[in-house]
Amino acid sequence: MVLTNVGSSRIGTCNEFPFDFYYNITLLQKEFPNVLFKSENDFIFWLKERDQLKRMMNNNNNKIIPPLSILHSSIKRSRNTEKTFYDDAETNFDVYNCISKFKPLMNLEDPTNSRVKYTKMIIRTTDMRSIIARVKLSELLTKVLTIDEEILLVNGKVVDPLFPQTMPVIPYSDYILNEAQKIKDKLSSSYIGIHWRLESSTPKLLPECVQGLIKTLNKIKEEEGIKNIYLATDYPLLSSRSQSSTFKKITNYHHDAIRTLNETFKINTWVSLGGLEQLRENKKYNKELNGSGIQGILDKLVCVNSNYFISGPKGCSRIASSFTKTIADERSNRTKNKDSDLLNVIDRWEIP
Repeated sequence: MVLTNVGSSRIGTCNEFPFDFYYNITLLQKEFPNVLFKSENDFIFWLKERDQLKRMMNNNNNKIIPPLSILHSSIKRSRNTEKTFYDDAETNFDVYNCISKFKPLMNLEDPTNSRVKYTKMIIRTTDMRSIIARVKLSELLTKVLTIDEEILLVNGKVVDPLFPQTMPVIPYSDYILNEAQKIKDKLSSSYIGIHWRLESSTPKLLPECVQGLIKTLNKIKEEEGIKNIYLATDYPLLSSRSQSSTFKKITNYHHDAIRTLNETFKINTWVSLGGLEQLRENKKYNKELNGSGIQGILDKLVCVNSNYFISGPKGCSRIASSFTKTIADERSNRTKNKDSDLLNVIDRWEIP
């Protein structure tokens, strides 16, 4: 299995950085000992090796001797389809030209280089909602994707689990875990973690929102004796752009809310505490650090470890945030396992 690149909090071959930039491949291999994992660079090396062998066998050093046999399949979910189906498809999956980076060793447009079959699977959303439904779905997937082709390219946009079993969480890289621990150590013995996603807020409500947050923080500090505060946010920290690629309209309401918060308390962030300093010194990571990528993982880990965790109410923040839910779920698991450092799972401050 080729572990595709990562970047901007996504996994996919369009991205710039190797899989181990985010994740620990050694621990992943222990979870799946029967799977041989390879990086994109390993895949390129295999393509080169294969090409060299073909050249030697054909005694022709002037051109690449294919064809590669490839199944290129797209998997998507749909609320509008009556049933899940698998069928032939048009040749339009690589709309962002992500696979073109493997040229000339793998060229899907050149029939002398690659023999490609295109298919698609459209999954009815309800076929992923129960374990029983996912058993049938996984059987279908296994059947249609058990092939003799050398390469199986899958373009997947599903979000929900495809298989009945709960898959293990992919462990993060040691570098990110160590950075999270450094921040925790700098925050001393205890701290309040805040996740405030401003993108989905109502700008005119933000003056009231920040006052509600200040009131809540004062109450927690007084009742629990916690002095330090850590803020995870999509508000710009390294540049004038937000930490989210979809958060484009930042108003004076947003600026004033963060300014008021900073004037009331000492607010710590991954930037102020020197997080990811090694990456920040290298320009090639600028785009990643100005988006929602590796520092989003860092924010998540720091908030998971916080003694007290809060997020915003409707109108002030995004309620249905997968980021917040992931933090709350992990904190809930730790609470069930009797983690005495956690004083709550998640609270939401109120608008006064």
